[in-house]
Order: sequence, then structure tokens, then C-alpha cells
Amino acid sequence: LKLEIADLRMPEPNFLDAHAHLDSLRSELKEEKASKARAFMAARDAYLNLEEARMKMNNAKEDAKNVMESLRQISFALVEANASLKNGK
Repeated sequence: LKLEIADLRMPEPNFLDAHAHLDSLRSELKEEKASKARAFMAARDAYLNLEEARMKMNNAKEDAKNVMESLRQISFALVEANASLKNGK
């Protein structure tokens, strides 16, 4: 009688349910890996975009320096031309 009661309390293992559960866990793991891969790719793309923007900013800074130098030279040439015109009159 005790053996029968113990048997009633312990259900038989259901291998089909266990197999389905493992399949479900595998699917979740695959999706999690895919999600992490997508997040990594997005982060990499963002980093590459940031680097490209940094390079463009540095180029723009260099261009601005060149423009300022050109304006300084033009200003100096105008001052000299003005002085030359005043001396020539």
C-alpha cells in the first residue's frame, strides 16, 4: 500500500514535454544570440558613424584655419595696397 501511494505522488517523467521544453529553450537562446548580434552591429555602425563625423569635423577645422589664414593675407595685402596708394598720391 505504501508503494502505491508513493507511485501516485511521483508522476512519470514526460519525455515529450521535456523535449518540447528543451526546444523552446534552444529557440530562446538562438533569439537572444541573434538579438545580441544585432545590438553589436548597431553599436559598431554607430561607432563608425561617430568616427566619420570626427574626421569630417577635423577636416572642417583645418579648412576654417586655411580660410582664416587666407583672410589674414588678403587683409594684409589690402593694408599694403592702401598704404601704397596713399604714398603714390
